[in-house]
Amino acid sequence: MNASRASAVRAGLAIAAALGACVIPPSQSSGALVATAHGVGRRASIGAHSAALDDRGASVDLGAGWIVDEAPGRGTVHGTYAALARRVRGALWLGGRAELFWRVAPGEPRRALVARIALRRQLGGVRWGSGDGGGALGVLGALATGVFVDLGAHQLEGGGADLFASGGISLDLPALAGASR
Repeated sequence: MNASRASAVRAGLAIAAALGACVIPPSQSSGALVATAHGVGRRASIGAHSAALDDRGASVDLGAGWIVDEAPGRGTVHGTYAALARRVRGALWLGGRAELFWRVAPGEPRRALVARIALRRQLGGVRWGSGDGGGALGVLGALATGVFVDLGAHQLEGGGADLFASGGISLDLPALAGASR
């Protein structure tokens, strides 16, 4: 982490500590195996997702977060993603993701476009809060699990492309906020 980024993180933590506040956004985490022309690797991601905030069962999900991609024959790459998905019927969702990887070497993925088909089962919704004058705690959102299959293409640094397929599991967690005086 560079010095200016570390300074900004410390300043943000100091402000949150002074205010006595903490917010954890509604999130979706996923882990998957990925198959490329070079072999089988792994992909994982975590990000803030709107469907995890809806305790009544969302029909659209907008998300953004961090992704790591690793496959044989090339290094591990880290990046960011933006995702959009829509419930088609029942637990069936269709969506897409755009991914941008950082600090990549020649032959590693620079960008990716991904189509996703998923089965997402909402286990329950929660809308709870408390406050006693000395602080407050609240939880809002959904607890959900899912399985998915991704089909995508990486644009490689230095030219070329790499097609891939992956499949895995996901877990959605609700938002948590707390404050004290």
